[in-house]
Amino acid sequence: MKISKITLPILMVAASTSFASAQDTALFDEIMRAYEGINTAFEQDDTATIETLVTPDHVSISPYYGGALDLEEQLAVDGQLSIAQSPVGEITVSPLSDDVVLLQFVSERSGSFAGEPLSERAYVTIVWVRENGVWLERMYQETPVP
Repeated sequence: MKISKITLPILMVAASTSFASAQDTALFDEIMRAYEGINTAFEQDDTATIETLVTPDHVSISPYYGGALDLEEQLAVDGQLSIAQSPVGEITVSPLSDDVVLLQFVSERSGSFAGEPLSERAYVTIVWVRENGVWLERMYQETPVP
Protein backbone atom coordinates (compact mmCIF):
# COMPACT_ATOMS: atom_id res chain seq x y z
CA MET A 1 0.00 0.00 0.00
CA LYS A 2 1.24 3.46 -0.80
CA ILE A 3 0.25 5.60 2.17
CA SER A 4 1.67 8.90 3.21
CA LYS A 5 2.55 9.31 6.85
CA ILE A 6 -0.16 10.76 9.00
CA THR A 7 1.18 13.25 11.51
CA LEU A 8 -0.82 14.12 14.59
CA PRO A 9 1.36 15.92 17.18
CA ILE A 10 -0.49 19.26 17.08
CA LEU A 11 -3.87 17.55 17.02
CA MET A 12 -2.83 15.26 19.86
CA VAL A 13 -1.93 18.18 22.11
CA ALA A 14 -5.11 20.07 21.26
CA ALA A 15 -7.35 17.09 21.81
CA SER A 16 -5.60 15.79 24.90
CA THR A 17 -5.97 19.09 26.77
CA SER A 18 -9.74 18.60 26.93
CA PHE A 19 -9.45 15.42 29.02
CA ALA A 20 -10.52 15.59 32.66
CA SER A 21 -7.62 13.63 34.14
CA ALA A 22 -4.01 12.69 33.58
CA GLN A 23 -5.16 9.07 33.20
CA ASP A 24 -7.39 10.08 30.25
CA THR A 25 -4.51 12.01 28.68
CA ALA A 26 -2.19 9.03 29.09
CA LEU A 27 -4.74 6.73 27.43
CA PHE A 28 -5.14 9.17 24.54
CA ASP A 29 -1.36 9.28 24.08
CA GLU A 30 -1.09 5.46 24.17
CA ILE A 31 -3.79 5.04 21.52
CA MET A 32 -2.31 7.72 19.27
CA ARG A 33 1.14 6.05 19.49
CA ALA A 34 -0.45 2.73 18.52
CA TYR A 35 -2.26 4.44 15.64
CA GLU A 36 0.97 6.05 14.41
CA GLY A 37 2.76 2.70 14.70
CA ILE A 38 0.31 0.83 12.51
CA ASN A 39 0.23 3.65 9.95
CA THR A 40 4.02 3.61 9.75
CA ALA A 41 4.00 -0.16 9.23
CA PHE A 42 1.46 0.17 6.40
CA GLU A 43 3.44 3.04 4.88
CA GLN A 44 6.53 0.85 4.82
CA ASP A 45 4.65 -2.25 3.61
CA ASP A 46 5.95 -4.01 6.72
CA THR A 47 3.63 -7.02 6.88
CA ALA A 48 5.49 -8.65 9.78
CA THR A 49 5.02 -5.55 11.95
CA ILE A 50 1.42 -5.07 10.84
CA GLU A 51 0.64 -8.60 11.98
CA THR A 52 1.97 -7.78 15.47
CA LEU A 53 -0.18 -4.63 15.71
CA VAL A 54 -3.59 -6.18 14.95
CA THR A 55 -5.65 -8.92 16.54
CA PRO A 56 -5.87 -12.31 14.76
CA ASP A 57 -9.54 -11.61 14.00
CA HIS A 58 -8.88 -8.10 12.62
CA VAL A 59 -11.33 -6.71 10.08
CA SER A 60 -11.08 -3.65 7.86
CA ILE A 61 -14.24 -2.15 6.39
CA SER A 62 -14.08 0.44 3.64
CA PRO A 63 -16.21 1.38 0.65
CA TYR A 64 -13.23 0.98 -1.66
CA TYR A 65 -12.76 -2.61 -0.47
CA GLY A 66 -16.40 -3.32 -1.29
CA GLY A 67 -17.04 -4.64 2.21
CA ALA A 68 -15.23 -6.20 5.14
CA LEU A 69 -11.83 -7.83 4.72
CA ASP A 70 -9.81 -9.86 7.17
CA LEU A 71 -6.11 -9.01 7.43
CA GLU A 72 -4.98 -11.55 4.84
CA GLU A 73 -7.52 -10.24 2.31
CA GLN A 74 -6.60 -6.63 3.07
CA LEU A 75 -2.89 -7.22 2.63
CA ALA A 76 -3.56 -8.99 -0.68
CA VAL A 77 -5.23 -5.90 -2.18
CA ASP A 78 -3.45 -3.05 -0.41
CA GLY A 79 -0.96 -2.69 -3.25
CA GLN A 80 -3.87 -1.13 -5.16
CA LEU A 81 -4.33 1.60 -2.52
CA SER A 82 -2.59 4.95 -2.72
CA ILE A 83 -3.70 7.36 -0.01
CA ALA A 84 -2.65 10.53 1.76
CA GLN A 85 -4.87 11.39 4.70
CA SER A 86 -4.95 13.68 7.69
CA PRO A 87 -7.40 13.86 10.59
CA VAL A 88 -9.31 17.14 10.82
CA GLY A 89 -11.26 18.47 13.77
CA GLU A 90 -11.70 16.61 17.01
CA ILE A 91 -10.11 13.23 17.63
CA THR A 92 -11.98 11.24 20.26
CA VAL A 93 -10.75 8.31 22.30
CA SER A 94 -13.64 6.69 24.16
CA PRO A 95 -12.95 3.86 26.62
CA LEU A 96 -15.54 1.09 26.29
CA SER A 97 -13.89 -0.95 29.06
CA ASP A 98 -10.46 -1.13 30.68
CA ASP A 99 -9.07 -2.92 27.63
CA VAL A 100 -11.25 -1.71 24.74
CA VAL A 101 -11.16 1.79 23.24
CA LEU A 102 -12.95 3.48 20.34
CA LEU A 103 -10.93 6.01 18.30
CA GLN A 104 -12.93 8.31 15.99
CA PHE A 105 -12.17 11.24 13.70
CA VAL A 106 -12.92 12.75 10.31
CA SER A 107 -10.14 12.37 7.76
CA GLU A 108 -9.41 14.50 4.72
CA ARG A 109 -7.68 12.45 2.07
CA SER A 110 -6.68 12.02 -1.50
CA GLY A 111 -5.72 8.98 -3.47
CA SER A 112 -7.17 6.00 -5.26
CA PHE A 113 -7.94 2.32 -4.96
CA ALA A 114 -7.63 0.15 -8.07
CA GLY A 115 -7.43 3.36 -10.10
CA GLU A 116 -10.69 4.78 -8.72
CA PRO A 117 -10.53 8.02 -6.71
CA LEU A 118 -11.30 7.91 -2.99
CA SER A 119 -13.87 10.18 -1.36
CA GLU A 120 -12.27 13.38 -0.10
CA ARG A 121 -13.52 12.94 3.47
CA ALA A 122 -14.23 9.92 5.60
CA TYR A 123 -15.40 9.24 9.12
CA VAL A 124 -12.89 6.82 10.65
CA THR A 125 -13.74 4.48 13.51
CA ILE A 126 -11.14 2.16 15.00
CA VAL A 127 -11.59 -0.34 17.81
CA TRP A 128 -8.44 -0.98 19.87
CA VAL A 129 -8.07 -3.81 22.38
CA ARG A 130 -5.32 -4.21 24.93
CA GLU A 131 -3.79 -7.68 25.02
CA ASN A 132 -0.86 -8.42 27.34
CA GLY A 133 -0.40 -4.68 27.87
CA VAL A 134 -0.21 -3.87 24.13
CA TRP A 135 -2.88 -1.95 22.19
CA LEU A 136 -3.89 -3.83 19.02
CA GLU A 137 -6.21 -2.73 16.25
CA ARG A 138 -9.27 -5.00 16.15
CA MET A 139 -11.48 -3.19 13.63
CA TYR A 140 -10.94 -0.33 11.19
CA GLN A 141 -13.87 1.26 9.39
CA GLU A 142 -14.18 4.18 7.00
CA THR A 143 -17.46 5.79 6.02
CA PRO A 144 -17.49 8.47 3.30
CA VAL A 145 -18.55 11.94 4.45
CA PRO A 146 -20.23 14.17 1.89
